[in-house]
Amino acid sequence: MSWPYLHTLVNHFPIVLTVIGALAVLLSAMVQRRATWVYALSTLTLAGILIYPAWLTGGRAGRAVRDAWYIEKGAVHTHSAAADVTLWIVGVTGLLALLALITMIRTREATSPARAFRVRVGLGALVSLCAV
Repeated sequence: MSWPYLHTLVNHFPIVLTVIGALAVLLSAMVQRRATWVYALSTLTLAGILIYPAWLTGGRAGRAVRDAWYIEKGAVHTHSAAADVTLWIVGVTGLLALLALITMIRTREATSPARAFRVRVGLGALVSLCAV
């Protein structure tokens, strides 16, 4: 299996999970139900975990196709730079979502994470949407 093929298989998961997670955070902010918050935070945590394999395979795939005739000069470098930024944004958002999820699990009666986590995860999800 080639790196470009593997990257094509892997890279869509964190993108889709980030979009769905951000929409779930928005819904959770409106509905204020525990289940929607747990789903939103779990989805963003999973996106944060899966962003690294997408970034790793992308680096290897970029080296494999950098000089291909069908790739425009500079496109791989531009894509790689955007991937570096996205790795950090989605990774930090996933970490914040994980911390918020842990606090919700420890506090059974909580219907939503603490306000600080709600704000940070919400902003992180919004910025992540722009990054992906």
